[in-house]
Amino acid sequence: MQSKIKNIILVGPMGSGKTTIGRRLSEKLSLDFFDSDHEIIDTTGVSIDHIFDVEGEEGISELAWTSPLTKYIIEAYSAC
Repeated sequence: MQSKIKNIILVGPMGSGKTTIGRRLSEKLSLDFFDSDHEIIDTTGVSIDHIFDVEGEEGISELAWTSPLTKYIIEAYSAC
């Protein structure tokens, strides 16, 4: 199934199913899938659980907002 949709951005609290739904949507719509958690892990080299234990939710949020993926999303949204 070829889609005319360019991007879908899922937002929600930790554990709400964003990754699960995102993967399913990407398969169904033949879109690339990017996960901010994986971007954070790739950038920091440590797990989300570790960051949460050491820095709390604020630390994860700060990393998510400064990740290259988030910057791309903001730029893409601003261009609309």
